[in-house]
Amino acid sequence: MCEEFMDVNGKRYDNWIPAIKFFLYVIELEFSEHAKLKIEERNISSSEISTVLRTPSAVFLDVETEYFIAIGRASKPDHYLIVVYVVQKDKVKVITIIDTTKMEMVKRRE
Repeated sequence: MCEEFMDVNGKRYDNWIPAIKFFLYVIELEFSEHAKLKIEERNISSSEISTVLRTPSAVFLDVETEYFIAIGRASKPDHYLIVVYVVQKDKVKVITIIDTTKMEMVKRRE
């Protein structure tokens, strides 16, 4: 398992490998029970999550869990969504969603 990755610009990543962005043409979204709770708590729409998955600012792969992490702007001003998900055969299962205004939380994952 890769524990460190250096990109072509010399930036090092520990336990986070930037994944190649991909466009999801047709996806069926499934939400874990945890994700459903966070969506309700944070008043986030599934269309907003879908937008982040389709057009993220960045996508990473957590090498320990093999979950993808998509980061994108939320519809609320100065907010970002961090969407943790796994790609299954014909669907994307969202594990959790973080809604944050803390830019350093986003930058730690870039």
